[in-house]
Amino acid sequence: MQAHLESNSLSTIISDTLGNTWRLLPTTVDDSSSGDLHATMTIQRSDCYAKTDWQIVPGPTGARTGEWVGLVADVAGILWLASRRGLWWLDGRRAALCTLETQRDAPPLTVDYSGLGFDAGFGQWCNDGLRLPSDETVHIVTLRRNVTGVAHILFSDGSELEAVCWARAKGARDGSPTNGATLRPASPQPSWVGTWTEVARLPGGGNHDVVCTVCGDEIFVAGGITHWHGFPADTHLFDELWAYSPRSDTWRVAGRLPQPTTYAGMATLGCKVWVVGGCDDLGPRTHSVQPHDHGYRRALTHTQIFDPSNGSWSMGPPISPRVEGFPGHLALARGGRLYSITAPSSDTHFEEGLIVESISQEDGDTWRAEPTPPMKMVQSSGAAIGDMLFAVGQDGFCSFDTVTRTWTRLPNPPALLTAPYVACHAGELWVLADYTSTACYCWSLTEQCWRKGPEAPVNRGWGGAASFEGKLFLMAGATKSDNHKRVLFDDRCFVLNESA
Repeated sequence: MQAHLESNSLSTIISDTLGNTWRLLPTTVDDSSSGDLHATMTIQRSDCYAKTDWQIVPGPTGARTGEWVGLVADVAGILWLASRRGLWWLDGRRAALCTLETQRDAPPLTVDYSGLGFDAGFGQWCNDGLRLPSDETVHIVTLRRNVTGVAHILFSDGSELEAVCWARAKGARDGSPTNGATLRPASPQPSWVGTWTEVARLPGGGNHDVVCTVCGDEIFVAGGITHWHGFPADTHLFDELWAYSPRSDTWRVAGRLPQPTTYAGMATLGCKVWVVGGCDDLGPRTHSVQPHDHGYRRALTHTQIFDPSNGSWSMGPPISPRVEGFPGHLALARGGRLYSITAPSSDTHFEEGLIVESISQEDGDTWRAEPTPPMKMVQSSGAAIGDMLFAVGQDGFCSFDTVTRTWTRLPNPPALLTAPYVACHAGELWVLADYTSTACYCWSLTEQCWRKGPEAPVNRGWGGAASFEGKLFLMAGATKSDNHKRVLFDDRCFVLNESA
């Protein structure tokens, strides 16, 4: 038999959170024995930008390809394929998560860090636990991804179900269940619908540990990291500088960093985007790297400056040297100066000896030392309002007056959050969510107190927040999944509706 792939405008391209794009393409097959032509479907995969050659991925064994009705990827990166009377799932990760110290200390690329621990293993289509209605006259009409990022199935009798994968107990955090996948009744509309709206997802696939900044009429996001990228999926650092246009709801790759970078600080100064510090994956691993932090962290001292007007990069003066890159590097700009707040080494876990320094465009090649904060700043996020810089995280809340160059410890929010979304919005400091909570708290500068704000659409942290033309945006991040017993990287982006 010989297959002829047809370009068809009806073939929808979907993206998963593992940096892949997929499509079902109508295919005509020549039967050499009979000379007949048979209409079928082909599953194809490309990279996240759909710029490489499309590769054919075999479908489930024995499946009747001509009856395929849909292909979707859920928020966990699981690919779902439906025919009229069949449903299958595929995990693009290769193996269980490595948590042993000997595995973490292995050289790069010799350990497979990827995987949620599903029974199927990499590249196998499975339908374990997916029991369709017993009435064989009832068939699947549509398969789609619903507003919560879950695979949603509509049947010909009007019934609706959701398909969810479950992690095995083996290697899974917090224990339990383990049957591969299951079908469950469709969930009601989540309470956040009407308050928040999902916008275009951050490209690249499953990025997190990112911050963002507004420059001109776009929101920029630089670099980042994911533990599962490609097919098969493996750990990956990004070198892209993405730009999001809120007016057109589109992303573009505005430029490329000199090397893949994560955990960098980012701010706008002088109509240019400054990317400060961070780390790459080329250095030796230190003992402080945790089991889920699968990278080799070489601390970077770079100050990289991007000019959106002409797409050019320039190098600024380096920041003070550090032993190791670590999440939580803050870069905030106010009063014509850019402030960098980070730790000399993650071995100190931001507990003492923080490095705070600032620079202005008039300073030339000199960073100026600044006073140290009065508190630990583990997993903190920050924003600037007026002459003030604010930092808030799991250890508390403080501000820095850029005029008097003094720090002040402020009342904590009702609940302390880990690496929350933080932005100046509508004249207040908004602090939203972390990987276990959807809470939102707003700090009033005039009344010096907290109030509750609208809950975030998902329990997620380690992402970026920005306010643009009166609209608040939440960009990507990581969320704790009760289904998978894992922290999953989520590339969805949301905007707060103006009436909220």
